[in-house]
Amino acid sequence: MCWRSRVFRLNFAALPDTSVLIARNSDGSPTSSTNSAALYRLLPNNSFDMSFGVDGEYPLPGMLSVDALALDSNSRLLVAGQDTTSAVLARYELNGTITSTPIVEFYNTHLDHYFITADAGEAAAIDGGSAGPGWIRTGNSFKSGGSTPVCRFYGSQVPGPNSHFYTVAGTECDGLKQLQAITPVTQKRWNFESLDFISTPPTNGTCPTGTVPVYRAYNNGFARGVDSNHRFSSEAAAIQEVVTRGWINEGVAMCAPI
Repeated sequence: MCWRSRVFRLNFAALPDTSVLIARNSDGSPTSSTNSAALYRLLPNNSFDMSFGVDGEYPLPGMLSVDALALDSNSRLLVAGQDTTSAVLARYELNGTITSTPIVEFYNTHLDHYFITADAGEAAAIDGGSAGPGWIRTGNSFKSGGSTPVCRFYGSQVPGPNSHFYTVAGTECDGLKQLQAITPVTQKRWNFESLDFISTPPTNGTCPTGTVPVYRAYNNGFARGVDSNHRFSSEAAAIQEVVTRGWINEGVAMCAPI
């Protein structure tokens, strides 16, 4: 991992096992996969831990800069920094797993669309009307945490789809990025926004012990001639409710901490 020819603002935290966590701001390394700040783990042998996060880089979704690192009384990492509008304080396990951050669900009564966010500031802004009329909280949520960043995509108001889509980093995320690269902006496409939160991918539709399935349903928008939209929920009843209205149950999309 080489960062020569760039200037970085870095913060450090020494861990009990004598490894060191390094926080980098969002101006990024040449191989950075995210526009967020990120963590790296330097091992006692002075090599980077490439199993930490994705290829050695663990993104801090929504956080653009890191001002300070510290360990709490339970040896969890406290990260203080900034998002686009305000100060942010987050707590992480030392293995890189985010600690119990809620993913909040909204529903738009005009569009019949669902939306989720891990960003408390964004959720508050939606409550205040920044995303337009009709958005209400459903009361459903699930937790962030796990082994893999979740890719967040947005279409567009024109030509569309005017919707967001989420998938754990991997084949589906990479495929959508490739489609974005070859699809003109004048055509409908999904545009990669960020690595938004952390989750665990299922194995053959099954979630590991200590997690709950997060299901995905699709409104079949392409076939119906309307904007595509997906609902993500750990509540099977919530998925069944939209399926009875003609949505397609796409199964388990990710696995959230209990």
